[in-house]
Amino acid sequence: MVVRTTERTYRRYRPSVGVARRDARRLAAEWGLPEVADILASVISELVTNAVVHGRAPRGSRVLVTYRLDEDVRLRVERVDRVERVQPVRQVLRVEVRDWATGMPKTTRRPSPEAENGRGLRTVAALTDRWGVIPRVIGKSVWFEIRLLSGPAGPQSRAQPSCTTETDREAHMAQPIYGYMRAYDGTPDEQIRAEEQQLSHWAKAEGYQLLAIYAESDEGSTRELSALIEECNRTQTRAVVVPSFAHFGTSRVLREQISAHVVRNAAAAIHEAEAGR
Repeated sequence: MVVRTTERTYRRYRPSVGVARRDARRLAAEWGLPEVADILASVISELVTNAVVHGRAPRGSRVLVTYRLDEDVRLRVERVDRVERVQPVRQVLRVEVRDWATGMPKTTRRPSPEAENGRGLRTVAALTDRWGVIPRVIGKSVWFEIRLLSGPAGPQSRAQPSCTTETDREAHMAQPIYGYMRAYDGTPDEQIRAEEQQLSHWAKAEGYQLLAIYAESDEGSTRELSALIEECNRTQTRAVVVPSFAHFGTSRVLREQISAHVVRNAAAAIHEAEAGR
């Protein structure tokens, strides 16, 4: 029995990954599933990244993410001392990421610890209960399921992944930081990737743990800036890194406005990750 369902559509370019990840967290909160928020955000991030980066797709195509919460109606009623006791309801969160690009996803050999990619489907397999790929006439769908138990007190917690490697432990201990950048329609993919790497390399060199990069995709919009401030306050993160203040354009007013928004509303310090620093 379907309890809830919804869809999200994203443009097929890199900034959509961060938007999809944050949408997954919000949906988990709205559906009363906070215990799977981290897992859901991680898996969605991997699958949407695969959908927007790999293969060729028709111009203007989108990535469709469908969420569905199912309830198993095959319940068992136990009778103990003439008292009927209903067993907890099993719920299954099923998510499907659909794209119209060429190529099929496949797991690769185990990546080295230094590799920056190649973990996508390994991450999906490790964090979910079931997953698979459905070939379509054009493109494909990658789906996964996360099983939950809900009783009178609500969904029961799932085990969260723990730090298992030295690198993971070091990252876990580092001070968290968020990134903020622009990625408008006219911004070349090469520039977006270069600035993402710039933020990542700076954070690593300075001893920070870069949690996420918020990228404004609509010119003149402050949607991602508002989401960044909200997340800073929620996680008590007090640091934000930008490629450089010059990245916000030649307008001194715009730079000061963005800086003031973060400092005033999130009490976070802003750092520059200028190339060559």
